[in-house]
Amino acid sequence: MAKSGIANAACLIGLLFASPWLTRTHAKPPPSDTLWQVSPPLDYNDKLFAGWKQVSVEAEIQIYNGVAENRTYAHHPELFAIGSNVLLIYSSAPVDEDSMGQDIWISTSSDNGSTWSPGRSLMPAALLPNQTETYNWKYWCDRGIAQRAWQALTFVQLEGELYAVGQSGSRWCPGRWASAGRIARKISLSGEPLADPCWLEQNEFTQSELYAETVYGTEYNMEYCARACEINAILREPDEAPAWSPWLYNKGLYAADGLHQMEEQSFAVWHNDSDSPTGGYWQRHWRDITSEANNTHSVWVEYNTDPKGNGWYPKTMNSHGNTIHQTNIPDAKTKQFLGKLDDTGDRFLLSNPRYNVADPQRQPLTLALSRGADQTYKWIGVLRTNAAKEIVPDTRDGIKNRAFGFSYPSAVQVGRKLLIAYSENKENIWNPSSVWTYHRVRFHDSVYSFSVHAKASLKLSIMPEKLLFTGASGFIGGTVLTQLLNSSYNDVNALSITALVRRQEQADILSQKGIHAIIFTGLDDSQFLTKIASEHDYVVHTPTGFHTRSAVALLEGLAERKKQTGRDVHFIHTSGTSNLAERTITQQSGDIHQWSDKEKVYEHEEKKETQEAYGQRTTDIAVVRTAEKTGVKAYIMMPPTVYGRGTGLFNQGSMQIPSIIRGAIKAGVPEYVGEGTARLGHVHVTDLALLYELILSKILSGERIPHGKRGIYFSNTGSHSWRDLAALVGKAGGSLGVLESIEPRSVSLEEAGLRWLNATPQIAEMNYAAYSSTKPVLAPELGWRPTKTEADWENSFVEAFQMVLDEQAQKS
Repeated sequence: MAKSGIANAACLIGLLFASPWLTRTHAKPPPSDTLWQVSPPLDYNDKLFAGWKQVSVEAEIQIYNGVAENRTYAHHPELFAIGSNVLLIYSSAPVDEDSMGQDIWISTSSDNGSTWSPGRSLMPAALLPNQTETYNWKYWCDRGIAQRAWQALTFVQLEGELYAVGQSGSRWCPGRWASAGRIARKISLSGEPLADPCWLEQNEFTQSELYAETVYGTEYNMEYCARACEINAILREPDEAPAWSPWLYNKGLYAADGLHQMEEQSFAVWHNDSDSPTGGYWQRHWRDITSEANNTHSVWVEYNTDPKGNGWYPKTMNSHGNTIHQTNIPDAKTKQFLGKLDDTGDRFLLSNPRYNVADPQRQPLTLALSRGADQTYKWIGVLRTNAAKEIVPDTRDGIKNRAFGFSYPSAVQVGRKLLIAYSENKENIWNPSSVWTYHRVRFHDSVYSFSVHAKASLKLSIMPEKLLFTGASGFIGGTVLTQLLNSSYNDVNALSITALVRRQEQADILSQKGIHAIIFTGLDDSQFLTKIASEHDYVVHTPTGFHTRSAVALLEGLAERKKQTGRDVHFIHTSGTSNLAERTITQQSGDIHQWSDKEKVYEHEEKKETQEAYGQRTTDIAVVRTAEKTGVKAYIMMPPTVYGRGTGLFNQGSMQIPSIIRGAIKAGVPEYVGEGTARLGHVHVTDLALLYELILSKILSGERIPHGKRGIYFSNTGSHSWRDLAALVGKAGGSLGVLESIEPRSVSLEEAGLRWLNATPQIAEMNYAAYSSTKPVLAPELGWRPTKTEADWENSFVEAFQMVLDEQAQKS
């Protein structure tokens, strides 16, 4: 052993044996039936949710997929954060728990946990030179050979240096288990190793289990870490002692009753208390690992008034005499995570409360909260449930029961967000479910708030946070998305946005903007749209108003989300005023009514639809009816002609005006249909985007705004006749020297349909010759303040003309 190793070993012994003589001071344990006061109470009949509602999360990201890595075990996730850097270590094995080949992997994030690096091994497996096969537990059990395994333990930061820490776990057969030491490895913030693994602690099993004959002896020389004393001192602090650490000492640690064996304590949290002579006390929870016949299936609690944590593990390692007491917090015999929020001091408990001997599930994983001096947990919500049930592949050979669920949680606060990591089904990699996932849950004043009611109960409200956006590559959709990304509203900025696109290059660009981009086949994939919408709280649907099936599919997905969470869900749909337009070529229009969006616009749409079906109007009716049936709150944006250059990342030109410009270039002269006297409104695309943003911000703030039948929003800022529009096309084309004549001429409906839109005469008439008059009232009442004027409308045609010319030049 190197000299540095001997020095550190001596230092370790001093730490281990000095602490038992320190003064022991403990706070009086609370009554066992006071800590758990959540409402509603646990419902054992509800296998998946236990009677509680789903917590809204900002993002759900798969970090490690064992099937893809050809490995069938993953567990012990541990998180650490420095600034915007977040690191995650976890145990991984090719076959089973505590098996030959189990090592410690690492994944990292440099953007507050939004994206993660691929996982890679950090502390390699401790295999003997002749071990080329890992096999499962039974192979080694039958031969009496210990399965050397590494378990992820924690991180330690020392004066600018960062260490990942792991611990040995060795299983011979069920019931024969021993830990053989603890190691650390110095790493960078990106998780790259900066030095070889080194020993922090060894024990009587280190040599007998032949670690010297593995890579830790042959390559790493079994050396102690140069800073082992400092690292171990930190690992003995109350709020730093890792959950898995008591297993290292290979002896039982019993509660105050002397009967129930404890393991896997939570990190301790400090409670300020003016009545305490030390200013407060530590609190932490323990897991009961007593055999099933005597297990309490409860969380246990321990208190200590000594700020340094003297008198309790790991400052002392007493099998008995520990002041650990049973609580009334139910537990599925799993490890919990206790933490404190930096900004509020409120405590959160991550655990698996539901357990039934006849049905030993670990479903669901929950988050409970307590506040202030009151230690009781009064609010609870479900983070994850409904774990996969099909093992791929099944290598467990019955060593464990199938306790499906999400367990072994770990958490770290990054800014005002909480990142939570956990494993699914503990030992197995399941497909297609995520194996390693983290939740980002926002905890700031606008997202969760406690309020005291008459009976001193606490109420927690969590605002939904996930928005699904369709049409991100389009003219209107791209501009709306840009507006949301640059919003002046805090609630909009806090949203986690998922966008559906069809091409990888689009997804790559959106990802650079912090958007979770998903590639899909298109709007015809109703099943996919329903599924993806069911994972979000809001949908902004912008591609087209003529695709009824996609709108209904998205609404049905939101309805499913509402069932899961019990909260309101919202659908913002894009339509158009052509739904209200009167024909001027094929029918006598009669008097034209100027519609206000405070009138019964929806009922008028229903009436017109009975007279003549029109795809965009058909969709509006389906949206309102489906929303009413399912309880989704729907808002229909009904813009007129949309003009101007968009601000999206892809298509920045509209359809309607550019199609007329292309026709003028081809004919050499601007054209209009029939007499061209019919009128229609117009709005600049950026003004329209402001309205989308405003309505979304109102929804997020909880303001009650019109929806459903009364939730149709007009947005025109001016109006024009079709002949006036053709004249502006001619003027712009003339200034660019493109047209043979700038004087508009009339063409037939059939010509316009074929040359401008390649569409049916009905659609051509509704889009190029119909008359509609709308007046936005709702939007101004909400605070919409468009910025573009009639001068902007007239000047936009030169830009629109040039965009078409550039497009044609690029194609040629």
